[in-house]
Amino acid sequence: MKKLSPLLFLLFSVVAFSQPITVNSNTYTVPQLVQDVLINSQCAQISNVTWRTGNTNGQGSENGIGYFQNTNPNFPIQSGVILSTGRATSAPGPNNGILSQGTTSWAGDADLKQAMVNAGVVSNSYVYNNASYIQFNFTPLTDSFSFNFLFASEEYGTYQCTTDYTDAFAFILTNLTTGQSTNLAVVPGTSIPISVFTVSDQANNNSCVSQNPAYFGMYYPQNGTPAAPINFNGRTVVMNASATVTPNTPYRIKMVIGDGGGPFDDDTAYDSAVFLQAGSFNVGQASLGGNLTIDNLGALCPGEIRTLSTGLDPAFYTFQWTNGGNPIPGATGPSYGVSAPGLYGVIITNVSGACLQQPDPVTVEVFPPIAAGTPIDLFRCGDGTTPVSFN
Repeated sequence: MKKLSPLLFLLFSVVAFSQPITVNSNTYTVPQLVQDVLINSQCAQISNVTWRTGNTNGQGSENGIGYFQNTNPNFPIQSGVILSTGRATSAPGPNNGILSQGTTSWAGDADLKQAMVNAGVVSNSYVYNNASYIQFNFTPLTDSFSFNFLFASEEYGTYQCTTDYTDAFAFILTNLTTGQSTNLAVVPGTSIPISVFTVSDQANNNSCVSQNPAYFGMYYPQNGTPAAPINFNGRTVVMNASATVTPNTPYRIKMVIGDGGGPFDDDTAYDSAVFLQAGSFNVGQASLGGNLTIDNLGALCPGEIRTLSTGLDPAFYTFQWTNGGNPIPGATGPSYGVSAPGLYGVIITNVSGACLQQPDPVTVEVFPPIAAGTPIDLFRCGDGTTPVSFN
């Protein structure tokens, strides 16, 4: 039996820990990055996928959108989507130089700027360059949705103590019914946008104090360790962007990052990127609500009809309601009225047949009828001229 020498084992270990991430801009189209990578659910209602990056929208060498994979334990996300202010394919480590790949012909983004103005981060005279974004519409099936991400930047270290040219990113969620928008890319528990200035560790630049250091993940010195998985000076920990939403209501989300151009529109240096975790964009699953039982006082009254609803659009889905697991003839709409005890469920498929959902069934009970008591004779004596009412 051959034995693996300690030196060879150590070599294998070093190689395993030093593998950089890999990035490819051609494996998926952007709509595929959204549907097949970020969301990875055939049941999600996704539409109107749009994007922009570079000065030729990703058709030339300046493409800030791509798909990444990782086997290095020094980087906490295994795969997903990258949005960068430089070339996405330059993101793999080691950190052996300064990434400054955008030009002033690679435009910024008005929505990103407005989000930062609204947060009080910059003034209206500030300019962003080198923006990359992906935007799409979706319909959440529950009252919350979320996804995981981390932020990385070449500005960590030297430029983490100033806001003059700080790169920015935003996850702008818009309710398409009310028009209300919210930026989800904020320091947890606050409304402060995440940047190298708001999430940092003083150990990497002692000119300023640490800002929310619990959310800073790792610093990779330039031309330092060959084990650096990414070609950026630093990164945050994996964070969760989330929001309370109205189920079955259309929303739009814009995931955008840009290079802080400053007040003179002349900075395209020191790139940044946001890494979105594959499969983490969770739109929830259809729900029929809680059980309607006597114990929880939700049971039906005799003769009452209560509507169970999926809340889903029949233009996108087909439905088959069941009682006790057996199909109910003719019950093929998005809602169903129940009036009898049973265990009611629904089988939901999308129109392409690629998605099947079966929400938890609902137990329905009916309160027993109230029995009438034995009638009691009532008597009243009078003179026969005064009307008498009995109740």
